[in-house]
Amino acid sequence: MESNNNEKKRKYDSKYRKKLVEKINKIKDKIILMEIYDIIKNNNNIKFSKNKNGVFFDMNKLSDDNIKNVTKIVDDNIDLTTSEIKFSYIPYSNTNEDEGLSNKEKNILKKCKNINL
Repeated sequence: MESNNNEKKRKYDSKYRKKLVEKINKIKDKIILMEIYDIIKNNNNIKFSKNKNGVFFDMNKLSDDNIKNVTKIVDDNIDLTTSEIKFSYIPYSNTNEDEGLSNKEKNILKKCKNINL
């Protein structure tokens, strides 16, 4: 009984597999995607479907060895150091005296300027 339980135990859990799918979705290079497709296609016990939207399969049915191979391909070819979200810092300039003031304070200044005119 125990040996049967150990055989069914997976090395990579569902969370790991979901993260792997997210990494695969970031890949845009078709050559790399074809390498991953070849690994999936060579796995006899997994069924997949394909249409104009892509290839669909159940990651949970992929063997641990195939997950390891796909992970190796993904890690070798994806650059995780760059972020898709780009931030740019724009410092406040002193050219406009109203910057940093609330709307209420700006309205008060406008009223004071209009009275002085």
